[in-house]
Amino acid sequence: MWYKIIRERYGIEDPRCAHFRVHVQTSGSTHTFQEPLNNLIRIAYQSLAGVLGGAQSIHANGYDEALCLPTEQSMLLSIRTEQILQYETGVSNTIDPLGGSYYVERLTNEIEQRTWGYIQKIGDMGGWVKAIGSGWVHREYRDAMIEHERKVASGETTVVGVNKFRLGKVPYQVPIFRPDPKSPELMIERIRRLRRERDNGKVREALQKLEEVCRSDENVTPATIEAVKAYATLGEICDVQQKVFGVWRYPMGI
Repeated sequence: MWYKIIRERYGIEDPRCAHFRVHVQTSGSTHTFQEPLNNLIRIAYQSLAGVLGGAQSIHANGYDEALCLPTEQSMLLSIRTEQILQYETGVSNTIDPLGGSYYVERLTNEIEQRTWGYIQKIGDMGGWVKAIGSGWVHREYRDAMIEHERKVASGETTVVGVNKFRLGKVPYQVPIFRPDPKSPELMIERIRRLRRERDNGKVREALQKLEEVCRSDENVTPATIEAVKAYATLGEICDVQQKVFGVWRYPMGI
């Protein structure tokens, strides 16, 4: 699909542009706070699926992300999941382990057909920006979540430990990440020290330039980078952009 888009739609001839590199992250939306160690198995299977699908890069989530920020233990287990998959299973020894599978080929064709349909629908709306502005994207997202919750609630979709094979009591406890309660004070002091030590004249110039660019049709990224190099804070940069563009809000009237 990528090849067809760049060659047929945009007429790009450079073969390097046809390279399609894929990064896969395991699906956090499948994590459950009930029996969170079950997420380890989900993450392992999803990582395996990514390898079988030809991903060049994979990120395995932490099993506890439905409960808290990942702990050091969960991050270590995520790394071990990837390492065991790479070095012990042998699935990475073959370029396309599932090549020739009629079932996989049928699913691939179905996904491609449905995806072209989505691309056409978005094109008919006038493109991605207009699809977002109209609220269509958010309706699709909302409706998908509602439909998933309906299926889980009815039992049509099985989630082990949630709506099937559920235990009468919590079977175990897992470590919970607790941030340092002094973190806000430490960050505030860091910002204060930064503002004392930086060249505030350069910061004002950079932010003024950023505002000018935001009010034009120029690419704002170079001016943003220069503001960062001058040690403008994220809040100061956002204040400039909000001053010019306002605050974008989800089109909730959907």
